[in-house]
Amino acid sequence: MKSFESWARGMRNAAERGEEFWGVFYGDAIIAYGVAKVYDGIVDLVTWKCNYEKYKNFYPSYGLVYKMTEYYLGKQGIKYLNDGNRSFTEHSYVQDFLIKKFGYRKAFTKLNVYFKWWLKLVIILIVPFEKCVKNKVALSFIRMYKWSR
Repeated sequence: MKSFESWARGMRNAAERGEEFWGVFYGDAIIAYGVAKVYDGIVDLVTWKCNYEKYKNFYPSYGLVYKMTEYYLGKQGIKYLNDGNRSFTEHSYVQDFLIKKFGYRKAFTKLNVYFKWWLKLVIILIVPFEKCVKNKVALSFIRMYKWSR
């Protein structure tokens, strides 16, 4: 988003979908934004993005997450703020960032995974060779299988 006008249009569209739009401004420029959806005492952080190339010294993501957390958990009395699920390919460090910088904690849930019989057999056969597997899809299947046991 380049201007306040496009920001306002985005806020109207988000409100129609039941989402709340947050922004970090520097002058007239939006340097970070977040979208949250509130339901049943839970806030889902649908997305949050920052312009790190030009404004990294301002730490816009810190301010954005701090204010959203303060508002939802403090002022609104929401019990849970969900930033999404951890990826099986473990390519994102968002959860680690929130735990380290803002005192978030992990909330575990049981993972129920059901594979076709032949795929489960293949996974069981390659689990002992996990360290040799380089394919991310195969590794994610192995992780799902191991985490669901």
